[in-house]
Amino acid sequence: MPQKAKKKQHALSPISIVREFNQFRFQNYGRIPIPNGNRIDLIKLENISSFRSSGNYVYIHFNNGKQTLVSKPLKWVEEHLNDFFLRVHNSYIVNLLEVKSYLISENALLLIDGSTIPVSRSKKASINQLFK
Repeated sequence: MPQKAKKKQHALSPISIVREFNQFRFQNYGRIPIPNGNRIDLIKLENISSFRSSGNYVYIHFNNGKQTLVSKPLKWVEEHLNDFFLRVHNSYIVNLLEVKSYLISENALLLIDGSTIPVSRSKKASINQLFK
């Protein structure tokens, strides 16, 4: 009788285990790793109001009015965020806890700090659901 072929199981490399653990830890403890020269700063998500993409760079807008530029694409940032953040436009991710109101006629979100974030047509329906 022929024996059944055993399926190969792929073992996770130590590097991939550390990456998955760090992603879990950052998302669940409310911090995001931000490269800063020769170090990595862990920024509290509660201090961030929004992210704005500029090519392969992202501006981080803090709720104290300051901003910083990091050399990571918005997709990378999005992967490190928790459920309080929502991508509302191809170029913007917003902290939902920082939203003051939805400006329907302008199709934009007004943040607590007074800034406005555009909402794309494709995200308009999900924003409308969020505010019902």
